Amino acid sequence: IVREYHQTVPKDRVIEQNPAGATELEVGKQVRLTVSDGPEPVDLPSLAGQTEAEARARLKDLNLTLGGVIRDFSATVPAGDVIATQPAAGETVEQESEVVLVVSKGPRTFAMPSVIGKPSGDARAQLEALDLIVSVKSVPGSEGDIVVGQIPKAGATVQQGDTVTIYIGG
Repeated sequence: IVREYHQTVPKDRVIEQNPAGATELEVGKQVRLTVSDGPEPVDLPSLAGQTEAEARARLKDLNLTLGGVIRDFSATVPAGDVIATQPAAGETVEQESEVVLVVSKGPRTFAMPSVIGKPSGDARAQLEALDLIVSVKSVPGSEGDIVVGQIPKAGATVQQGDTVTIYIGG
């Protein structure tokens, strides 16, 4: 018995036999059966950076099934582009397997929180946890470590990846 991948013959079914059926053989002669392992597995390529439509088409070309779309915020991947796949790029999957696309909604927007009156380390940690880039400026002539000002002001709309400035003094 020899096993090989085959696009159309289901796994564990005979693809061919040699000699052919209905051939008379002497007792003890060998018959070679080629048995299907099903379609050849696919190494999932990276689809990151492709548009959702391009990624869907690529999955179809690879004989993979779209198992769904997860939309997530990203400060680095433009809205509508693929961030990642599940399973991850580089994994080997069976043809017709489901692949989930993680597609960017773009950066998350939100109201700038007030960090005035907080120690600079606490303010910086709070803002960085929101994926903001923090610039720290000291107020001239001041030696304190308390936030005394911020740009943008509390309540202004900001988004992931924006640079904000805090002024420390006291």
